Amino acid sequence: MLSTSRARGLHALPLAVLLGLLLLLGVFARSAAAAPAWLAPVTVSAAGQHASVPQIALDGGGNAVAVWCRYDGTHTIVQSAFRPAGGAWQAPVALSAAGRDALDPQVAFDAAGDAFAVWTRSDGTNQIAQAAVRPAGGTWQAPVSLSGAGQDAAYPQIGADGTGDAVAVWTRAGFGEESRVQAAARPAGGPWQAPVSLSAAGQDAYDAQVAIDPHGAAVAVWDRSDGTDQIVQVASRAAGGAWQPPLSLSASGQNAIYPQVAVDGQGTAAVVWQRFDGVNSIVQAAVRPAGGSWPSSPVDVSLADGSAEAPQVALDAAGNAVAVWQRFGASGSVVQAASRPVGGGWQAPVPLSRTGHDAEAPQVAIGDHGDAVAVWDRADGARTIVQAAVRPAGGGWSSTPDDLSDAGQSATGAQVAVDGQGDAVATWLRGDGIHLRVQAAGYDGGSSDPTPDPDPDLPPGPGPAPDPAPDPEPEPAPVAPAPSIPSDPSRDAPTAPSVRPVITRLSQSHAVWRLGTKLASIASTSTAAVGTTISFHLNQAVRVTATFTRREPGRQSGRRCAAPSKQNLRGRPCTRTVTVGTLVRPGHGGRNTLAFHGLLSRTKKLKPGRYTVTFGATNAAGQRAAPKSLSFTVIRG
Repeated sequence: MLSTSRARGLHALPLAVLLGLLLLLGVFARSAAAAPAWLAPVTVSAAGQHASVPQIALDGGGNAVAVWCRYDGTHTIVQSAFRPAGGAWQAPVALSAAGRDALDPQVAFDAAGDAFAVWTRSDGTNQIAQAAVRPAGGTWQAPVSLSGAGQDAAYPQIGADGTGDAVAVWTRAGFGEESRVQAAARPAGGPWQAPVSLSAAGQDAYDAQVAIDPHGAAVAVWDRSDGTDQIVQVASRAAGGAWQPPLSLSASGQNAIYPQVAVDGQGTAAVVWQRFDGVNSIVQAAVRPAGGSWPSSPVDVSLADGSAEAPQVALDAAGNAVAVWQRFGASGSVVQAASRPVGGGWQAPVPLSRTGHDAEAPQVAIGDHGDAVAVWDRADGARTIVQAAVRPAGGGWSSTPDDLSDAGQSATGAQVAVDGQGDAVATWLRGDGIHLRVQAAGYDGGSSDPTPDPDPDLPPGPGPAPDPAPDPEPEPAPVAPAPSIPSDPSRDAPTAPSVRPVITRLSQSHAVWRLGTKLASIASTSTAAVGTTISFHLNQAVRVTATFTRREPGRQSGRRCAAPSKQNLRGRPCTRTVTVGTLVRPGHGGRNTLAFHGLLSRTKKLKPGRYTVTFGATNAAGQRAAPKSLSFTVIRG
């Protein structure tokens, strides 16, 4: 602000000089404003043990909350860290109680700055959906159970509105029973209500997602078998009301899976999913205008020149939409995006990642005024890195993606959130040389105009420049535990063998477990699980090979590390990788699971120790997927 004396001096200046000074001051003010940029990443989780599945949420003012799972030496627990707007990340705190495994956390903010988290935790027999609340300016309250006992709950999701109402959804199933999508609501300031089933009985339903508008109206989506194929269904709930019967959004005749949903400030809702068209998977969408009904037919968003999978969608406050997905083609997988201005149609997709190395698992978030940020995992020729692209309100996507994670160790599992000013926070997992840890980076939008045009035209940006680098296979990064629901063959869609196979979303239910049988795990009183369930996704029907290896001491013999013997007794000590066994199984397009209890054959089983399992895939045309690996530890029972 100018002082009074300086203001009087300005009044005495000639008009032309005064205008020139004001223009000059304006130039200085603009140059002083920060240019949009990603800040350096910081490590959020503590050292000493693996962290996994980070999630991030921002409120309108830029306060951030991250949640993740972390191994405590015996079990995985859910942890959280808070970062006030413009401040530093605070020390992480535990949300779930110790003593049992807690998995798959999710987090959301309401408009007042209250945070809500959900996850699943074992009660000794089943996984139960739980939730905790962090009032604005306060601390996390004790968790409460949402789902009932006696059946497993998996993959919970959470949404919150502008006044403190929250809705959680999850998949619930028990041994020998079908999977159902359930939901529980929490009115502002009140307790969680009893869960209700959203999907109809008679067929399995999976992959529930939920979104809630600022006034409390909620929309949930999932995919459900119709007896032959998987179809995408939706159910809506008015603010404070009851859930309406589900409707089918995708057409029957081919599998439609992985639905995602978003809502805007007026109640417009957008749903995207991937559907097999007989040759490839394509991304489809359905948009319900505020106060309107769902369209009778979905529209194709991706082009029919490759297989498009794993779509995500976001809406700004005015109803402008953006969707991202990964597309598989002859040159590998790239991340693409398409925009839909409010009241218009979906525009042609544009690439966000460069060709030359595979990019996958994209996520997208959009601010109230249309500022969008997408993040994904991409191989850099040696390891996996996290990249991002930004689209300012009314503009196009950045032509060159930004590398967010540091070099030297693999990073994976990128997530992103955007606040009301167009600033963002991304999180991911990155190795520290020993363990996986949660990292985060902030994006300073650098805008001096907090209220850009709420109804941009969203033109496509220029395509990224080609990457001339060669495409060696990336070093696979270990993926930390996540639960798995057995695959339903009816949801699997074969893909033409002209597209090379791809393995994605490799995870395991337990990173530390005991040898045994499935029956033994039910009767056991030990806190350690018996066996693990490994889950992964395939883009087509293939032959899957799982190779189990362990590290053993050896002696240098010439240029190789060999088993110790009399001949190499004087060789330098070294560490060698030993293959202990291989499993070969048929794989199908979609989600696959392998329940593994340590048996490699009828007579051979793993011994206690640490192992790495590497998955490969080969299709009928002889094309091979890039291998993916994870590690686990077998302990004595």
